[in-house]
Amino acid sequence: LLAKFPNVRFRSDRSDMVLNYKPPSGTILAGSYLLGTLLWSAETPSVDVCVIIPKECTERTDYKNHRYFDRRLLYLFVLFSYLSKSARWTNVELGREFLGGDRLKPLLTLQLSRSTLQAIGASEGDLKDCSRLKIRIIPSIENDALREVSKRASLPCTELADEMYWNSLASEMQIVAMLQLMNEVKTKAAGFSDALLLLKRWRERRNLSISPFMLTACLARLILDRVVPPMASVQHMFLACLQYLSTWRISSGKSSLRLAQTCDVLLMLSQAEQLEVSMDATAALKAIESPSTNSDLLGGAYACLFATSPTFNLAERFDVMVTVKTANSVNLNYLSHACSEIIGKALGKACDLASPRILSDFVGIGLLLNPEHQFGRVLTAEDSDMDRDSFRAFWGSRSGLRRFKDGRIVESVVWSRGGMEGIREACAVAIGSHVDGLDSESVGFIYYDLSAVLPQTNRASVTARRAAERLGNALRNMDGIPLDVAEVAFAGEILLGTSVLGGGPRETRCRPASNLILSFETSPEWPKNLEGIQASMAAFYVAISKSLRKGGFDAMSTKTHVEVEVDSFFFRARLRYDAIVAFLPEEAREAQIWITVRQPRLHNALRSVCGEDESAAFQETCRLAKHWLSSHWMGNHFCDELVELLVARFFFYPDSQPHGRTPGSASTAFAAFLSLLANFPWEVAPLVIVFDDDDTIHEKAEKAFRSLPSRSSAPPMIVSTAGDLLGKSFSPAFKRGPERVVLKRMVAVASAALRSFVNGFDSAGDERLNPKILFRESSKSKFDAQIRLREECVPSLSAGIDWKNRQRRVLRNGPLGSRVPSPNLLNVLVGANPTDELVRRLESLFGHIAVFFHNKNGGTQ
Repeated sequence: LLAKFPNVRFRSDRSDMVLNYKPPSGTILAGSYLLGTLLWSAETPSVDVCVIIPKECTERTDYKNHRYFDRRLLYLFVLFSYLSKSARWTNVELGREFLGGDRLKPLLTLQLSRSTLQAIGASEGDLKDCSRLKIRIIPSIENDALREVSKRASLPCTELADEMYWNSLASEMQIVAMLQLMNEVKTKAAGFSDALLLLKRWRERRNLSISPFMLTACLARLILDRVVPPMASVQHMFLACLQYLSTWRISSGKSSLRLAQTCDVLLMLSQAEQLEVSMDATAALKAIESPSTNSDLLGGAYACLFATSPTFNLAERFDVMVTVKTANSVNLNYLSHACSEIIGKALGKACDLASPRILSDFVGIGLLLNPEHQFGRVLTAEDSDMDRDSFRAFWGSRSGLRRFKDGRIVESVVWSRGGMEGIREACAVAIGSHVDGLDSESVGFIYYDLSAVLPQTNRASVTARRAAERLGNALRNMDGIPLDVAEVAFAGEILLGTSVLGGGPRETRCRPASNLILSFETSPEWPKNLEGIQASMAAFYVAISKSLRKGGFDAMSTKTHVEVEVDSFFFRARLRYDAIVAFLPEEAREAQIWITVRQPRLHNALRSVCGEDESAAFQETCRLAKHWLSSHWMGNHFCDELVELLVARFFFYPDSQPHGRTPGSASTAFAAFLSLLANFPWEVAPLVIVFDDDDTIHEKAEKAFRSLPSRSSAPPMIVSTAGDLLGKSFSPAFKRGPERVVLKRMVAVASAALRSFVNGFDSAGDERLNPKILFRESSKSKFDAQIRLREECVPSLSAGIDWKNRQRRVLRNGPLGSRVPSPNLLNVLVGANPTDELVRRLESLFGHIAVFFHNKNGGTQ
């Protein structure tokens, strides 16, 4: 039999073990199929038959290491020999499945044969359903005897069980106890089945590691302990279970001992798995308690939990996936838990969560990195939350006392590199040193090397913000201006650090400009007509440019603004006077409100989630998102602020993320961005983004959306904010948002990109994934016609991030692409781009019959 079933084996050192077989003393029937709680879309219909092994089949010494499970395996062999000879059963298999994924606990699986089903009068419909029905036989000794075995296994004496055996005994005891209680709960609580189906659907959508059995046992325990009244509603039971999962914590000490003494099946989870479930339950509760959520949970079908969108995938859930492969036949469940705990210790504060996953024939540990504690080349005991002796014992000879610049002498380890490569090295060394049978070669590391698709950052945003601060101080202290400056506001991707090209000086005469909005103190002296206001503003611009030139700035005035150069960065200053809006035509009015009011407000809100430079998670994700849209020739249909708002959603709303936290890396944030584009129901709902703690905006936006006379009266992509509930600022009419045909194209391309992104992350091995394939330019065959431009007249080509991938054939000394060693207002074109201007004019002439696409960030063609 052992030769026939390679997945099972004896584990103790006894070669003379004999089974005194007796028929089962009883059976327990359970399973989601019989309870009516089967989630057909995600579970295989099965019936669990717990076969009670009589006491006569066991010995008093079975508590010793692995002996109980060897005797259990012998009992399974006898049952297999009998059932495989009977014509009533088919597909009798041993060791194909394991109880709770524990390889110490193989199961016997079988199905009813067709002849047996016909003999008991099954109809054709029943035959079809029962052909899928699987029966799982779970052998176990009586619970009192199993409790005694588990208790003796925990005693401090020699030749006893190791921790894996001890934990397996305790968990089996809990499983048997809960199987006995399932039917009792079903009869007591009318809403049990429906509440459990909701919990299973939530688990499936969130892709959680907690098993359906654990959710069933958890809800059953709450009902039996009267935490939830048996007559409670379905919604009450569902929320009470989420509340319990969100507040449950593992206490210090060995969880197996508590598991053997209590009836809490959640103790079977590792600490990392428990933390993951707790974070997701907390996020779900916060979302449900939102004022905009329908009070009737079932009627409202809250989208975050029960929508038909795909589950959160590994690429969205984790920043890094550590893989562990072993040739030995070990308990993968135990191995995954052991490796996750070791990695958590090794990375310390740099890792928020190390969550184990069993993925086919290898173990994966998903890592959530802490964005506030970057993993550097030097790891100290303080970073690891360990005292000096524990740190030295953990790292062994690699650890040593080192003196730092501030005078501290600290126990520390030095790695060859920092960042992702440092994390890779630390994980490999830790697992190779502390897990028997594994070395550093057994450890793989999967992550996306996003630096391969973006230019190196140069901290240009930091320099730009300093230049803006200098300019702002100069404007507040200007001479010769009749009115005092009340406020200076800035807006621009260079200041945020979200420019694809890094934001620094570029080898082109066409330079982007950041907007600067000046607000003067109120005055009754302003003219009362449009011509007078515009003439007054022009006079102010002349006075402002003169004052700035006296202060040492390079400034030039026009009728509509003042252009200023500060440290090779360019700013376009405009005055804000709200009364002028009443005199402007509709299109000019909207442009005025956008430039002077909404754009600075969005800029200030986005600054709250920005890091110090372009390498922070938010900035890097924005740069990736803009580059991705441009590489597929859709960037000209999305203004910078729209893309930044879509990305900022994950930072303003951490509860929308799988773990209820802000993304720790650009990898997870970019995967979430692709998922949002591909899966959000743009046609039937507005995407609401709140950045000023006003929870009523959700309700207001939904009310405004429902009051629309028709869907076509609003933009195809509605992004609602406090000042613009229907997202009209991002309407295609103002060239800041996509048209309907572009939106459909974007959804299709995002879906394909997301599949490619996720498939790479789900692979096994040691791989630094290159995401360049996601940013490959769209094929020219996708378009009906092409307009080719002379390359020497396209300044963004020589500055494009894909320049190194093409032959240097562009005439670099042309009128627009020539190098500007010392840029100033006399030798550059501020805020001008010939390609963008051409596309705008084409759209104004032919926009009713064609849609125009181009890569505004350069590219190869």
